[in-house]
Amino acid sequence: MKDFTFVLSLRQGGCSKVWKSMAGAASGKRGTGMKIRNLAMLFCALVIVTASVRAEPTGSQKQSIIDEVKDMYVCPNNNMYLSEADAAGAVCPEGTRVLKWVERMVAEKWAREDILALVSSLKMGKPLVAKNGQPECNQKGKVKVEAFIMSYCPYGIKYVTDTLVPMVNELGDSVDYEPYFIMQKTPDGKFNAMHGQKEADENLRMICLREKWGNKVWLKYTECFGTEIFNNRQAPKDWSYCAEQAGVKPAELDACFKEQSASMAEEDMKLSAAYAAYASPTAVYNCGSNIVGAIPFSNIKGQVCRLIPDPKPASCTKK
Repeated sequence: MKDFTFVLSLRQGGCSKVWKSMAGAASGKRGTGMKIRNLAMLFCALVIVTASVRAEPTGSQKQSIIDEVKDMYVCPNNNMYLSEADAAGAVCPEGTRVLKWVERMVAEKWAREDILALVSSLKMGKPLVAKNGQPECNQKGKVKVEAFIMSYCPYGIKYVTDTLVPMVNELGDSVDYEPYFIMQKTPDGKFNAMHGQKEADENLRMICLREKWGNKVWLKYTECFGTEIFNNRQAPKDWSYCAEQAGVKPAELDACFKEQSASMAEEDMKLSAAYAAYASPTAVYNCGSNIVGAIPFSNIKGQVCRLIPDPKPASCTKK
């Protein structure tokens, strides 16, 4: 940010400040004084010429530049784009300072390309969306979401309640989601998971729900699981209770778990490896972009909407 301020101050100071700073640098250095003075003269000439030919930007042009900066600057404190931080009401102190400098540069008729180049050179956060090396699989007006979780991971449960459910509620049919489960297979053919055998078994039950009863039933069961089993420390129910709450006969789910779930789980492990989705939760968007963590949907809505090819749903275009 100090470099940013220095460049702006040079621009504001005009030829006299640049001349003095360069002349000071040249003093006492034999053979270099003339070269530095020539550079100073060239810089001043460029400032005078560009200032004389550059037209005053219109109101819409000013706003366009500011909007571009908001879409490229990533807040260091929360890794959100500045535009998304604004929309979510999130604090971004560094971004606020950058915008003030940008507004001054626009008022002083800096070229758009110069402003964007300077902003891009600033130290900023890391975007939440990371490429996973797989080709994109875009669908018009839709976002494909493949959510990799562990059934007994608190962050996996939080992802379902705080990210996936609000996303589906807001974006509706524009979300094409599919849950997958992170686990491993031992050489003797058994499944294990980070949180023990109970998690491996629950992963397999949830895979059965996804494959035989569909995602809506899986989601209803999983919401019950989070409330009545995982987070109910006093008197937790068992899986059969949540199966009934989701409209599934426990005997049928148990039969699938015992007879079919192992073969169904092969696809989960294959995709987890392909997407490098080993942390719970990892959400893969349109096959090629990963967002890791149980981040509330309100904080990543802008990121998700960016990933939806036009036409975007109304929820993405509302201010």
